[in-house]
Amino acid sequence: MIKCFGYEKNDSDNDNLLELTQVTLEANPKSIRILAEFLIKCADEMDSDPDWEHEHLIDYLPKFDTKVDFIIYKSD
Repeated sequence: MIKCFGYEKNDSDNDNLLELTQVTLEANPKSIRILAEFLIKCADEMDSDPDWEHEHLIDYLPKFDTKVDFIIYKSD
């Protein structure tokens, strides 16, 4: 199961976590490939580490040109 959550752009305190029903990514092919590598890395780590909880794209690739953080969080 996949659930998506996010914050509104102007929510400076990040107090209003919203469950999203649709997500649109505006990206070029290079960025999509980087994101795909990140997703596979997260899945591999989930398989090998039962205590794995979450990972941030900006921590995985600090120089990635993004204005948002993409976080993968392990579901139960």
